[in-house]
Amino acid sequence: MKKQLHYLLIALMAVGTILSSCSKEQSELTLDSVKGSATIEGTVLYDMGATKNLDATISPVTRVIAAGVTVLVKIDYSDYSTGSVGTKTFSTITNAEGMYTITVPVAVSADAKVSIYPFKKDHFEAVGEEIKTIENAFYDMRVPISVSLTDNAYKQANLNVTTEAIYIN
Repeated sequence: MKKQLHYLLIALMAVGTILSSCSKEQSELTLDSVKGSATIEGTVLYDMGATKNLDATISPVTRVIAAGVTVLVKIDYSDYSTGSVGTKTFSTITNAEGMYTITVPVAVSADAKVSIYPFKKDHFEAVGEEIKTIENAFYDMRVPISVSLTDNAYKQANLNVTTEAIYIN
């Protein structure tokens, strides 16, 4: 009995040692140590469709500001740490003039992909001499804009959402 208790005590000490030496696994790369940064700014416009001009002619494309739209900036973790896997997404919202500014951490350099979060707004289509409203049309960017960033960089990235990017639900 004493021998079994002795083995049990040794086994418990071994398990305790193993468990106490384990550390919390990192699930996401932390960017706290990244000292540099870059700023991206721009304006988001979307094609609301047709409008009737003062002379009663119809303009098929009318670009307007996209206020309150979420702008996304995605940077691969490998741009922060060689061999890292995954993507970090930063976001901001356009102001009443459709403008945005976002500052993101940059170690030395990074390749950012700038796009929008899809949104719904009315779209207007010319049908003959009339304009029909398509309520809650789905606007999205099919291809993000690539922006090369370096520490202390200031980049312009204007986003245009066109009629090609409209899906009607």
